[in-house]
Amino acid sequence: MLAALVSTAVARDEHGRLLIVGNRTVVGHQIAAALALGCEHILCLVDGAEVQGNSVEVNALRQQATKGGAAFHLASDIFGVSAKVTAHDALIVFAAGLLPQHEVCRKVAAGRFGVAAYSSPGGESAPLERIDSDYVWGGIFRAPGDIVERFASVAPDGDPISGLLRTALQSGLRMVELADGEAPIVIRTSQQARAESERWRRQSLGKPDWRIPGEAIAVNLALRHGDATELHDRTSALSLAPFLLVGIGIVLAWAGWATLAFLALGAGFVVRLLPRQLARGSAEFGQETPATDYSILLFDAAVLTVSYFALQTAADPIPQPDLDGFAIIAAILVLPWLAIRYSIPLWQAAARDRLALCIGLAICAVSGSFAISAGILLIIILAAMLMFPRSPQLTRS
Repeated sequence: MLAALVSTAVARDEHGRLLIVGNRTVVGHQIAAALALGCEHILCLVDGAEVQGNSVEVNALRQQATKGGAAFHLASDIFGVSAKVTAHDALIVFAAGLLPQHEVCRKVAAGRFGVAAYSSPGGESAPLERIDSDYVWGGIFRAPGDIVERFASVAPDGDPISGLLRTALQSGLRMVELADGEAPIVIRTSQQARAESERWRRQSLGKPDWRIPGEAIAVNLALRHGDATELHDRTSALSLAPFLLVGIGIVLAWAGWATLAFLALGAGFVVRLLPRQLARGSAEFGQETPATDYSILLFDAAVLTVSYFALQTAADPIPQPDLDGFAIIAAILVLPWLAIRYSIPLWQAAARDRLALCIGLAICAVSGSFAISAGILLIIILAAMLMFPRSPQLTRS
């Protein structure tokens, strides 16, 4: 059995609440890392008052672990840990306050037993326990389960994590030296948590690329409001908002307000991207789920529906809409998919961004002839595709 030991002891703010980085507690990041490494049991060190697990924060940690398929146990001392870990188990230990890094966790915990360490001369300050005059603990180690009983029999009143680290080193575990840039990130104050949230969010999201306006707006919103807990709490509502906006767009088109209808579709597309960008910037351990082409096809069907009503209104008093104009709109929607097929870099990214297209169609709807204006837009798009070289300028997925 593979178990992980985490702690709530250090990563708390001045009010005693667990520190949050990227809309997840530091301990929650450790649990996510443990689940990604395949841990079947999560042992969480808490103080004596929380060992019953009735607090909201502890219940949230329990739900995270059980949802990931692991059993969750609370312990207030080394004896609580030893009750769940046997000599035949493997134990991954995280330092209190450590913010896990993907590569470090896999390097140390996915292979043989070992202790992460990084070079630091004795005169330099270090956020974690010093191993010797040359090395400082890197915040994570993997060891056989028998170190728990060995420490419990020698110094049961000591700090469990520090004691287990010393016992692991005394048992001769190898040291896994961390490279530059892999030094541990330890969060112990609210200021550190806010700074790391901002850094991680900007690193994950990158700089908005306004050549892809829908995604750029969603990225900008995630950068500005990514640390707002209430926004993350409403991601389920955000996931329903695009359908509402698309419905409003279709109703507006049916009522003869084609320009507003296309703008509503564009807004729905941006709102559709926002939860994904929030997830990218939330500093979670693991890979994001990419957007599927299925939802884009549904969105394109909505664009065609709104275009049908726009053409029908423009064709008045003729009862049938301009079918040639409808074919032009369909051609406009097909072009981005052809760009993906023939590997035109800028258009590969733009194929998943329909805001600019909706704005263009809204402008077409303002004109006297929607079909002729859409035909001009089609020519502009074709010219742009021919002018852009096929060098790898954009690689967004």
